[in-house]
Amino acid sequence: MRILRGDAADLAGLLRPLGITRACAVVSGLPLLAMRDTVRDRIVEESFALLEPGAPFIQFTYGLASPIPRRKLAWRAR
Repeated sequence: MRILRGDAADLAGLLRPLGITRACAVVSGLPLLAMRDTVRDRIVEESFALLEPGAPFIQFTYGLASPIPRRKLAWRAR
């Protein structure tokens, strides 16, 4: 495992120097509910750009609803 310190809104930029261009899953515990919409959206976009179709994006959150509005994207979520 390698731990990187950086901005999740520039996930591709953090991983590119390591030769990582794809991911089989993203697991996030980031406080997306406390972030500005633009920052949250950028983090989600960067994450999904790394994922194959159907690969999981797992977000741990303490809110009653998803921190990522489903109306913005055509996702299947639970």
